[in-house]
Amino acid sequence: IQFEFKSNCSDKQLHPFSSKDGMNMYRIIQEAVNNAIKHADASKVSLKLLAINHGFVLQYDDNGIGCNIEDLMQSSASMGINGIRERVRAFNGDMTITSKPNDGMHIYIQIQEECEEPYK
Repeated sequence: IQFEFKSNCSDKQLHPFSSKDGMNMYRIIQEAVNNAIKHADASKVSLKLLAINHGFVLQYDDNGIGCNIEDLMQSSASMGINGIRERVRAFNGDMTITSKPNDGMHIYIQIQEECEEPYK
């Protein structure tokens, strides 16, 4: 598999992760790539980490066989996707998955970092 990683983040743009959050992020990426290897028959995987105001976006795309998302979510084969969803929830993040047969899988995750409230 050809793997591409891009980021617009500098060390100062992302809030430091706790070890638990860092492990969750690692597992999210690991599971998405594992799905590409085991199930998607993908030859290309792209991962982008983008800094946004008070957070970041993780965008995953592959060129695999794709699937019908509704069918996947109701099957036992969705364990990996459900694991990703639970980890995103641990960040209080949002996730969108799109896919259709012969169009790969696309996962968009947005995490907003908790900001301290300004003094009133």
